[in-house]
Amino acid sequence: MPASDASASVSATRDAGRARRGLLLLAAVSLLAGATACDDGGDGGWKAPGKGQAAVLLHDEPSGPPGRQFDGDLDGLTIASDGTAYVLLDGIQRIKGDRTMESLRTNLTDNSSGLVALPDGSLIFGRDHAIQKYDRDQQVSVLAGDPGKVRSTTAPVPKSTSAVGFRFGDNAVAPIGVRPDGSLIVLDGDVVWSLAKGRLTRVYEVPAADRKSRGLESHPTAAVDHNGIVYVVSRPADSTEYSRIADIMAIHTDGTSAPVALPRSVVGMKGRPADLKVSALTADGADGIYVDTADHNGTYVLHLHGGRADLVARAAYDAHGNYRDANCDLKHPVDAKKLPCGLPSSITYGEGKLLLGGNEHYLLQIGTK
Repeated sequence: MPASDASASVSATRDAGRARRGLLLLAAVSLLAGATACDDGGDGGWKAPGKGQAAVLLHDEPSGPPGRQFDGDLDGLTIASDGTAYVLLDGIQRIKGDRTMESLRTNLTDNSSGLVALPDGSLIFGRDHAIQKYDRDQQVSVLAGDPGKVRSTTAPVPKSTSAVGFRFGDNAVAPIGVRPDGSLIVLDGDVVWSLAKGRLTRVYEVPAADRKSRGLESHPTAAVDHNGIVYVVSRPADSTEYSRIADIMAIHTDGTSAPVALPRSVVGMKGRPADLKVSALTADGADGIYVDTADHNGTYVLHLHGGRADLVARAAYDAHGNYRDANCDLKHPVDAKKLPCGLPSSITYGEGKLLLGGNEHYLLQIGTK
């Protein structure tokens, strides 16, 4: 073979080899990209936060339909036993597995307050001075109360009464949780009720002697733990005073009540936990509660249990009293104790995760297990 032909043959062979390697590399990249797309589940690579981490579950839709804006107070927030999250806001909104929202029911906004998911898949909420149920057949029924009607301020509160047709007080009535015996706990102004088998039974009422100085806060500052203990906030009657963790009261199943047990300090925080302002609280699925709270340095989530208080999440203010990332543009889970953005004002727990929403443009998820 002439030298020129041999040189051309070698060059062609090298070019073919490069082409084959290029095709193999392109195929490998394509396969990797395809695998990544599958891992993403079509959800942009979102990853649920692990224990001690936080991530934005979704941002709201400022220009979207009613119920898709989170920058005001939420009427209710809950997590069902299958891990599905629901928001009560201009109706019932479900957060689907792809982190989009679906409106299940609209026009449930009149004096709506509180949202509780039952094991059978139904949802309980307060609306128009009544406790109502949204069942699996998408039907709404009244479990307790007389919609649109309230009892006189001078009317005595019975120890027990038929639920349907009973007139609750003039505050928004709200379901707050379920006791181990299956009874639903309802907050009705300064009265706490247990609802079971079509009857309301009084669990607690603010003593007459204390009503001028104290009162119970409404949803979302109430919860029921796994032992049936009801937690409420007994606020100062002077509305200019913020309720504090020291104002949280535990109502036991025998009807006795006492301030929640607190330590003098919390690891990783300055000051006393008793002095922190309360925004919301939720049961922890066991024998304690999570509290969404704040002071002049930032916002926090504390876990209160067995006389202890553990720091779960923190969002610190900068020197100007702002957060570093107001939009909370988190691209991946971060340390929940070093959040660059604010903690929303409502909180719920379920299936090993905390969900926070309200007065921010996003829902924030925190892993606890």
